[in-house]
Amino acid sequence: MKILLAISEQKSILKALNHFEQTTPVISDYLKSNFPMITESFFNESTAIVDTGEFMNDYNSYLVFKLASGHGGVSRKSLLDLIGLRANSAIEQLINLDLVSENDGILTAAVKSFTTSLEVAKQHAIKNIDNFYKPTSIHNSFCNISENVSVEGFGDIIELVHETRAKVLHIMKSKPGKIPVMTVMATDTMTVVDIFGKGQ
Repeated sequence: MKILLAISEQKSILKALNHFEQTTPVISDYLKSNFPMITESFFNESTAIVDTGEFMNDYNSYLVFKLASGHGGVSRKSLLDLIGLRANSAIEQLINLDLVSENDGILTAAVKSFTTSLEVAKQHAIKNIDNFYKPTSIHNSFCNISENVSVEGFGDIIELVHETRAKVLHIMKSKPGKIPVMTVMATDTMTVVDIFGKGQ
């Protein structure tokens, strides 16, 4: 996907998809049939993949950028309260890279809505859950369930996850406010063996 974004010279998946619909329909048809989560029902034009730069590998920089990309940005004070003085160096790094701007103590990211690759998401998922998930709060949602299912059952689960993810994203984009919300969805097989055959 990163290669296709580079080839199309687009910054969002939807724009890249539209580009290939006009220039190379075979690519857009393949993407739509094999990755339905990248179509307009899931992403909109403002959702860019942001993996560029070493800053995404540093948790503090990633967190500052993530919070600054939300509606209304984030205050420097709240970041200092959250991760301490480490926030200052991350903020200055992002400002120097023109990825974040500051106005009256409010930090705003150059990209207002973004997603990351699975590699980056996995790299920071545990720390995000550790920092923000409150197991004693009644206002949380967390489950960890497992069972053996058929290939059809696994496909049904993945389809449901995609639908749920699309609905969550729609709510986040259509009802902006001041409460930063994190949603983590991770579903995969508990085996190193590839259970799917070629073309499946």
